[in-house]
Amino acid sequence: LQRGMKQAKLPQHQIGPKAFPKSRLMAVFFSILRSSGAGGNDNRGMASRSVQISAEISQLVTLKLLSKVSSDNARYKCNVSYDTALDISFKMRNFELNKYLYDKAVR
Repeated sequence: LQRGMKQAKLPQHQIGPKAFPKSRLMAVFFSILRSSGAGGNDNRGMASRSVQISAEISQLVTLKLLSKVSSDNARYKCNVSYDTALDISFKMRNFELNKYLYDKAVR
């Protein structure tokens, strides 16, 4: 690029996934759970679900759907394409993936 020219910003779904901490994954999951009404507001229930979700995260890593990119602070990267994630969300009842994405793709 020539100096002074702005580079067009590519949408994140075209660039690829960024690494994220496990705490972020858990926070997003519980936020979606609460907004759907399935999680309720019971913190005790959330604590027991955290243990179950940690096991599920380990399973996703085993299946290579998530990659653990650092062991010291538990950072992960999603290995599922945007299109695959969108297809899965369509098959789920009442879950609109694009509602939760900052950078929505036009399909």
